[in-house]
Amino acid sequence: MSIEDKIEKIKGLTKNQKLALKGFSEEEKLIFSGVGGDKNLDPEPDIATRPGETLFQYGVSYYRLGPSISSVHPAAGYGGQGDSLSHSHRLVAGGGGPCVLEESPSGERMVLGTNSVADSATLLVSSKHDRSAKEFGLVVEKGSKTLPGSLIAAKADEIIINASAGNVRIVTSTNAYNSQDGNNISVGSIILSPGNKIPKGIEPIPKGDALKKNLEQMFIRLDALESQMTGFVTYQAKMNKTVTSHYHHSPLLAVPTSPSFDTVTAGIQNIINLTCRLAPSLMNQRMKGAMQQKQFLSQAGKEYINSGQVKTS
Repeated sequence: MSIEDKIEKIKGLTKNQKLALKGFSEEEKLIFSGVGGDKNLDPEPDIATRPGETLFQYGVSYYRLGPSISSVHPAAGYGGQGDSLSHSHRLVAGGGGPCVLEESPSGERMVLGTNSVADSATLLVSSKHDRSAKEFGLVVEKGSKTLPGSLIAAKADEIIINASAGNVRIVTSTNAYNSQDGNNISVGSIILSPGNKIPKGIEPIPKGDALKKNLEQMFIRLDALESQMTGFVTYQAKMNKTVTSHYHHSPLLAVPTSPSFDTVTAGIQNIINLTCRLAPSLMNQRMKGAMQQKQFLSQAGKEYINSGQVKTS
């Protein structure tokens, strides 16, 4: 495939751009291929704007400043007279995704609107927004409702936050009033949703130190139970030994009778089971419990349940 074919296939050029491209030499075409940091020959469709909005555009990337919107549809937004606290900044790189055209097959100019789901990368800063995650194609748990307020939202294939010399703090509900002067009556949650799926609703994350403390108490109780069971096995073995050789005195001359053959056989087998199988098994379980406690509940353990860096309150 020639450089010309690659550019036409990937960039979605207009008829005029294609005609201009045919007159370029191979070296000139390479300049517009994006190789080595050179300029891409991108389509430049019209960007849909609203009254009072300022637009800065370069190809399919743009920055727009103006009245805030609550969702993708401008008619559903806030702004205008009486909404002086309603403003928004939207920075978009690769608006509409990778397959945007400047002209339709019939030669009509294409108009690119706001689409947070399709845009390659978006940063939205709004002083008044309905705060619905649905604008970005996210699944929202049933019954969740939010009042209008300020919003910062970012969407891209990958987002990196690098605190090169400190902590990353995610804190909620620090103010008594929100940006619209409404009462902040609840503590906001931190929701992690890998895969954008909420099959059974939002579930809480356990607190590490509290979980560790309760698991330690559980291990202590299990160890005590296993110790009691070991003691019971010892007592039962002694009892079985006595019962196995048990005999009665004959009513004639008080001569001792012979022990029951069935009792002797069952008693011997029971003693073997208790001392050779059950007792070692109980000891093995106690050793495993101690090793698991050290492995999971000790900071020196390889699989310590608490994270050394991720913390919550």
